[in-house]
Amino acid sequence: MTTDQAALPAGSDEPALPLTVSLQTVPDEQPARVLLVDDEAVQVQLLRGILGPDGYRLPSAGGAAAALPAISEHASDVVVLHLRMPDTDGFVVLEQVRADVWMRRIPVVATTACAERRERLRAVEVGAAPAVSAVSSPVPGRSPDGSQH
Repeated sequence: MTTDQAALPAGSDEPALPLTVSLQTVPDEQPARVLLVDDEAVQVQLLRGILGPDGYRLPSAGGAAAALPAISEHASDVVVLHLRMPDTDGFVVLEQVRADVWMRRIPVVATTACAERRERLRAVEVGAAPAVSAVSSPVPGRSPDGSQH
């Protein structure tokens, strides 16, 4: 899974750096740790079904309130963040990640079921990688738990 490049958000202390999300691993290294942040267990299960068979480590946080501690606790390589959650808006989490000196370097891929282009553009402006899409069904040929069928 790879996204295009994007610059860090405006107002950052650092010069704009290319942000590329690549989950490829080098032989003899641990697989990438992808933190899944979503309040809906079925969405986490779908993401696990998509990414799990490729060997990624997939810890999860059940909502926005648990996201920041989980990012630190799990030393995440990439975060997949749902934008619309009832406890706290995913945009708030994204802004907090980008404001933190250590966490701002972690790529964040935002997911949303919202079809409005404005929401997707806002996610990129706040600092998400420009691959914002909804997960609504598993990969063809795989069930939500990742098994082949």
